[in-house]
Amino acid sequence: MTYYFDLDETTRSICMAATGKSGDDIEEYEYLDEYIYKRIVEHNPEIYANAPPTYVCEAINDFLNRVVFLTAQKVEYQPYTISWIEKNMTVPKTSIQHVPLAKHKLKHLKPGDLLFDDYPYFDSYDQVVVVDRPWNRHVKSKYRVCNYDDVAKILAGEV
Repeated sequence: MTYYFDLDETTRSICMAATGKSGDDIEEYEYLDEYIYKRIVEHNPEIYANAPPTYVCEAINDFLNRVVFLTAQKVEYQPYTISWIEKNMTVPKTSIQHVPLAKHKLKHLKPGDLLFDDYPYFDSYDQVVVVDRPWNRHVKSKYRVCNYDDVAKILAGEV
């Protein structure tokens, strides 16, 4: 089993870094995508390097010795992401895999793998641990995490 993790609003809070508001304060995914990413972050890519970690990041550091980030982030922002990883991740082994669009992440999963993500438009959530945000509350999934303890239980194999 491999655990895959989305980066933005899953392991780091771009919303907080860009606006001073938590992802929990943003209702619509389209606002997040269109306003925060396309109008603020694209003109200030250092936000990717300076965003605060989330409770998912803290749990990764506490429970795993290997992490695979699966992201649709533009490749040109990778140096900022690497800087963020160096500052915030204590996991000895990290890797970043890029996909052209968020919905393509599921193609990377093998049976038994899990993806932690906040994306609200996957075709299936059978292997997705939904990181709870207002924009994905309509999603039905076997797994939903709302805090550190929820993530810890999954990573510790208690769920």
